[in-house]
Amino acid sequence: MIKFKPVVKAGSIEYGWEISDCYGTYSIDRFSILFRVPRSWWSLLYLSLDDFSNRRAVESFIAHRFKIEVHVWQYKHLHVELWHDGDIDAVKLDFNPNKCVGNDLFDKIIKSLSDLKTFTCDIQRVDYAYDIKVPLSQIYVLSRKQESFFKSTRYYGAPGSNGRLRVYDKRQERLDKDKIDIGEEVTRIEWEQRGTQDLIFKFDQFCVADFPKLQYPASVIPFIDPAQINSAFRNIDPKTRKKYKDLLKPYPFDPCHFGELFDLYMSDYKLFDYRWNYREGRTLGACREDRLYPVVVNFDDMET
Repeated sequence: MIKFKPVVKAGSIEYGWEISDCYGTYSIDRFSILFRVPRSWWSLLYLSLDDFSNRRAVESFIAHRFKIEVHVWQYKHLHVELWHDGDIDAVKLDFNPNKCVGNDLFDKIIKSLSDLKTFTCDIQRVDYAYDIKVPLSQIYVLSRKQESFFKSTRYYGAPGSNGRLRVYDKRQERLDKDKIDIGEEVTRIEWEQRGTQDLIFKFDQFCVADFPKLQYPASVIPFIDPAQINSAFRNIDPKTRKKYKDLLKPYPFDPCHFGELFDLYMSDYKLFDYRWNYREGRTLGACREDRLYPVVVNFDDMET
């Protein structure tokens, strides 16, 4: 697969499509797409998956969701679900596009869909990732979202909410999951888009600690755990807090690159003309034409 050639690449992390500059690497880490297809095609896909699972190491099982029987197949980094709901024949693909390059089952399904002209699709979830070569301990996120923590991962936003943010040590994650050391410190900043059209949520402002010589009381800021910075600032007088704004300068970041990557994947999967979901909204093209770009939350927008 052709990729943008990066100026900087974050270690040996695998990417499908990517956009990189001297500050970091933009990528998409997950798609969840629901297709509504003709009954005949659904049946053929079911038989094909059943045959595929007999020849390959495929995990398959039946689940029940809201009294609907769901047939599930999992092959490498691809998760496939098939079910009927009344007159609707549904196929759901949930996958990491960076790890499905060369996945023969995924390629077969996408090729078959691209040849099918009578279907609709709903982009249910997209995870947008930004990797920077900075230790997690130096990353400050300024957010009004609900905050929680699990081990070393920080979460901003309620589970399942649109725009939920995860910040974690990508190097440590690769060591824990794959026993691979990418050889350098990389922090991943990752947003979930759910249930709305084309990047309609606010991207939280994040900063890298680079403090000059500070005078009291600002001199205590470097000693505040980055995971607690929002709680700390909420206890400071608004006028005083504003004085600290220049101490935490926003990291260079352009979320519009995520829209470009989204378009590249939709074109690659031959789904570009089907990128509308079932909610009213704009396509990415309309968003760009009207200059309604994704918004980065301003430090001054934080609640007092």
